[in-house]
Amino acid sequence: PTFHEEHLAYMVSTLHDIHASKDTEARLTVLRLITTRLSDAKHLSDVLAVLPDSARVLHAPRASLTLVRDGELHLVGTFGFPETTLDAFRVLPEDADVPVREVLRTGEPLVLPYEAFAARYPHLASLQHSPSQTLAFIPLRADGRTLGVLTLGFLEHHDITEAERTFLLTLASSLASTL
Repeated sequence: PTFHEEHLAYMVSTLHDIHASKDTEARLTVLRLITTRLSDAKHLSDVLAVLPDSARVLHAPRASLTLVRDGELHLVGTFGFPETTLDAFRVLPEDADVPVREVLRTGEPLVLPYEAFAARYPHLASLQHSPSQTLAFIPLRADGRTLGVLTLGFLEHHDITEAERTFLLTLASSLASTL
């Protein structure tokens, strides 16, 4: 502080936004809990039980898990997606024109704001009654193969940060290893 005639003239201060640090701490805590739960998983239902926590830590109210089985895409678990939109996605041919297929083909995460999703997949956008404003599709990779895709839905536009991407890839790796 600087004083002029015994009165505070000005003060220079630095503020630090600790929200990012707190979010990272929360993600690490949840990741440890999820990893512990997955290490005890015996059934697919045990794996699906971590979907809500996985989504909530990123403030995503929606999550789903799609697996490749016998040449088809099987939606095996969901959290928060409206039931009315799920029937069209329960079982699809592996070559269906859906984002999950693109992620399975490339092995890379795909993040789509609603506008991009609707432009690329207009046949799917028309099925959405209350669409997610951002969808994140994360490959589940183990032993060099992609077993399925974890999908997160955000009700508002959401840019995935590098820290969130790292969390999602680590989570997806844990899910895939358990499966």
